[in-house]
Amino acid sequence: MTFKKGNKFWDNDKNKSTQFKKGHISKFKGIPRTDEVKDKIRQTIMKNKDLREQMSKRMKNYRNSDGVKEKSSEWSKRYHNNPEVKDKYSKMMKEQNKNPIIAKRRIDGLKKWHNNPENKKKLSERMKEMRRTQVLPIKDTTIEVKIQDFLKQLGIEYFTHQYMKIEHGYQCDILIPSMNLVIECDGDYWHKYPVGREIDRVRTSELLDGGFKVLRLWEHEIRVMDVDDLKERIFQQTTQHHNRRNK
Repeated sequence: MTFKKGNKFWDNDKNKSTQFKKGHISKFKGIPRTDEVKDKIRQTIMKNKDLREQMSKRMKNYRNSDGVKEKSSEWSKRYHNNPEVKDKYSKMMKEQNKNPIIAKRRIDGLKKWHNNPENKKKLSERMKEMRRTQVLPIKDTTIEVKIQDFLKQLGIEYFTHQYMKIEHGYQCDILIPSMNLVIECDGDYWHKYPVGREIDRVRTSELLDGGFKVLRLWEHEIRVMDVDDLKERIFQQTTQHHNRRNK
């Protein structure tokens, strides 16, 4: 049996041995990397599945190394924060989206990714984590600000937009830890006065089961309310909760 120069009959890495036997990219060794040669190498790699997987694994291992990650992150920040680069990238993406083949390939890839159960689970967990930390709304409404001002006048410590860990988790408007009290400032339009939203009733029930007191105030009530009215409503709510527990 004869072998070409540089080839091996046996190697610990079977994929590498197969690569040498079939002579895929070793024939390009020493040749200047012109555009034509690069295209030929690309075509050779794409034709062979084993070689493609091998190259993919090598690239993943290289990218996941700590030193490369740090350098890549620093370079990426500098690169993407450059206005000229942003403009070029935007134009390039617009041109690509006009190409029906590239657009179809991108959509098919996204569908394949989203149809994978593991990816769905990861995406769901990531979205939940983002919702916990994201402040919604970004700016407090006027009725929320009014209640916050009243609580300051009463000397009651409170926190806004705290994530409540219940089955239908969400960020409450105002939480008073000392009283274990949640105050919700419901807009008449968005929360469907006077019927109310079903999800609001569900969350109120879950909060009560979790040992919280819940005071829901409608927008039209808050508009005409003064600090003494709020103090009275808080007192009534805590009394009702105490009576409910004693029953």
